[in-house]
Amino acid sequence: MTTLNNLFKKENYDLLCGDEYIHAIFKPSLEYIPIGCKNDFEDSLKYLKRLEYMRYLPTPYRIKEFLYSSLISVLRITNTLDIAKKIKHKL
Repeated sequence: MTTLNNLFKKENYDLLCGDEYIHAIFKPSLEYIPIGCKNDFEDSLKYLKRLEYMRYLPTPYRIKEFLYSSLISVLRITNTLDIAKKIKHKL
């Protein structure tokens, strides 16, 4: 939204309303005011850091995969993997 607003501001349009999903309404400005662009680097960086943080949070799928791989590792260490496979096939 900030980038789009900067682009329109440069051409003398004022933002009437808008959101981050790029739903926006602009109108021509009544007066020309040379305004520099607003830097949205900090907001973008904050968003990317949040995404990176969320990437490592446990999800049901990740928990299931972790438990499954841990169980397989324990069965291999205790040499009971073959027995567990036979029991699984009988069920």
